[in-house]
Amino acid sequence: MSGADDPDNRPEDLPDDLDHDGEVTVEEFSEEHKQDRIDKELDQIKKRRSDSGRRLIRGFEDIVLFSGVVYGAVFLVTMTILSSAVLGEDISDEVGPDHYLSTTFVDPGGECLDTSGLLWVGVWEDNSEMKILMEVYTPSEWPHAKEMKDFGYVLTNSEGMVVEADSFGNRTEGNFDFSYQFDGLYSLEVLFLNLTDYNISANDNSTKNAPSFLDEPVHIELEIHTETSQLPWKKDEEVKQATIIDTGPRACWSLKQLGGWSWALMGAEWAGGRETAMLAGGSAEVPAWWMAYISLSMSVFFLFVQYPLMYRFYHRDTDDMLSDDQVKRLVRRALERSERKLNIVIDWDDFRMRKRDLSIDVLVPYETTLTTVIKGGQGSKSLIRDEMLKEVLAEFQEFREITPLQLEAKPQGGSRGGLESLTEGRSDISLPEVSSERPALVEDYSSFFEDLNTLANVERVVKKALKDFCVLPLRRESGSVSTSSTCWCASSTSRRQASPSSASQSRTSACARVCTST
Repeated sequence: MSGADDPDNRPEDLPDDLDHDGEVTVEEFSEEHKQDRIDKELDQIKKRRSDSGRRLIRGFEDIVLFSGVVYGAVFLVTMTILSSAVLGEDISDEVGPDHYLSTTFVDPGGECLDTSGLLWVGVWEDNSEMKILMEVYTPSEWPHAKEMKDFGYVLTNSEGMVVEADSFGNRTEGNFDFSYQFDGLYSLEVLFLNLTDYNISANDNSTKNAPSFLDEPVHIELEIHTETSQLPWKKDEEVKQATIIDTGPRACWSLKQLGGWSWALMGAEWAGGRETAMLAGGSAEVPAWWMAYISLSMSVFFLFVQYPLMYRFYHRDTDDMLSDDQVKRLVRRALERSERKLNIVIDWDDFRMRKRDLSIDVLVPYETTLTTVIKGGQGSKSLIRDEMLKEVLAEFQEFREITPLQLEAKPQGGSRGGLESLTEGRSDISLPEVSSERPALVEDYSSFFEDLNTLANVERVVKKALKDFCVLPLRRESGSVSTSSTCWCASSTSRRQASPSSASQSRTSACARVCTST
């Protein structure tokens, strides 16, 4: 069996001649073996990534991401249900969860006051708007819901003088501005009067003596003081602050109230941070355990979603991190595709690449050939570089190589087209100019096709020249056209007939053959 017939010595399995000199050296064999090994490693990395991309759960980070998405969806749905009271009035007005948790370690404020079926008043300060807010909470089945009411307040200073009093009318909520009050201690009395059977005209148009819906008068002590603002955009600016001095237990919150304030706490934390949310919730006497739960839920959602995504985008396994040799081979494979696509010749001996921590620098020296078709004329250099850069970046994207790339394409030697080779040394022949409609022919595939192209163009030029100087007369005989046996050769000064029997028989015969063939 000959070596060609041996299945172990197939041509595709033989080592390549890298420098195309007809001989395969030991260095070339070693270099090809190294390239094959690196190509196999790159194929393994590519296959491992493609296989993992088809799986829904690829690792622990995907489990964390899935858990965060599920928890966030359940949390948002729960808050929506609680705040919209779709569970019914009985469940929405239930204060049992808050009352129970207020007796445990999760609420350091102590046991709250169970207000189920009771009428109670909530008062809190909003220092950002410099207002005191008040609201009356009525039971779900309050018998006086349709009766005439008067909701108001009286503010008294430390000396017992009334400094402000107002009425909000037939409402259950209201507020007043304390920004123009002097610093000091104040006493706030909240009024919630029943005007159904009360004759205002008989009492000098005053509601002072009207009966109250409240079993006991509501008196709140508060302090108004001036301090320097802690906000960055109001630095060194003096602002008014109010602090409610209340030593009594807070009222237990219903599920509907907790759901409504969950959106306010989330918005405050999203806009101004956790401190802003805690201050807003604390001033409104939101249960401490509820504020902690809202803040913790937001942290869990963002951590479980944000960090796995960042891990997926920026993390690469140790086995998938490309070495310097793999990056160099990746770049070379992309440039070899560009070389075949653009019909250029890259000088691999002068090819240089350096991988640094912050960038990958590549220098690509190349020569154009006579069949390199590049649209754009003078912009051919930039077009070749763009094509090379596109191929390399496509490989980098596939292997998630995010190191910045700096590629410089350096043309070498002169570049001329096949028609330019015919007019070399001829000043009387001009070629059409290169434009965007006519691409530049820069070189041929090989020396064989270059010579063939040159000879074909020479033959065409010679035929055209002889056709201009040879005249082939036509003779009409019997209505038919026949070719004369003589060839009239015309010159600028005289005309002479050339016969095949003349002394210049060979020359005239050649002339006749050319004229007849043309």
